[in-house]
Amino acid sequence: MRRGIVAFLLVGHVLAAPPGAAAREEVVSDTSTDEIDIKLKYHGQDVLVFGTIPEGAGIVVKVSAPPRPESLARKGRVGPFWMTVEKATVENLPALYLLHTQRPLAEMFPRGVPRELDLASMVEMAKFDSTVGDARALGEGFVRLKEREGLYVLHEGSVETKKGKVFKLAVPISSKVPPGDLLFEILAVRNGRIVARDRDIVRIEKVGVERWLTDLAFGHPPLYGLLAVGVALLSGFGVSLLFREGGAH
Repeated sequence: MRRGIVAFLLVGHVLAAPPGAAAREEVVSDTSTDEIDIKLKYHGQDVLVFGTIPEGAGIVVKVSAPPRPESLARKGRVGPFWMTVEKATVENLPALYLLHTQRPLAEMFPRGVPRELDLASMVEMAKFDSTVGDARALGEGFVRLKEREGLYVLHEGSVETKKGKVFKLAVPISSKVPPGDLLFEILAVRNGRIVARDRDIVRIEKVGVERWLTDLAFGHPPLYGLLAVGVALLSGFGVSLLFREGGAH
């Protein structure tokens, strides 16, 4: 809340600046929250990002999560069976990559989209631990998978500004995004160049029962296993009682 109030005051200050004040290529931004809590019934959350950009500049909002190793498997037929025939580990690609733009990227960057905003360039930087021969095809397949999951998305024309400088955008964060720090980058674009930027961090973390179970699983695996078995046995016992009661009527 404190950060939101500060950003609101900064926005008001920019709008109230006298016409003769020297123009500065500066972005001022903030988010509606510093933290997203993962609880038992967590299904994702919207984060509001807002602020000001230099008057008349275009805007790109980039939301990303740190890379983490991810495993891929390709299924194939081996004799009469359908099974995993190839495995690979992908590294150095973000867990989340969302781009929200004011106008189409090709229009905002007529001389070429910067590498930091180009998924194809990111795939070239990916690292693969695999026996698969065509690493590029593997990377492109990984990106398509993330696109289907809604974790790699380009939303062109989704950001609007008021008076040419004030912006506000609600960014949906999927429940599939793992715990960690989300980086919100707000880029001001003029004449095909990024002229200013600001960034905010929103932390995703497990709390309550979710965190306790995670800590138990990693810190005390045998105890977590016993707990899981106990829950399964109790669930089975409860179901059997329901069937008995149902048969008694």
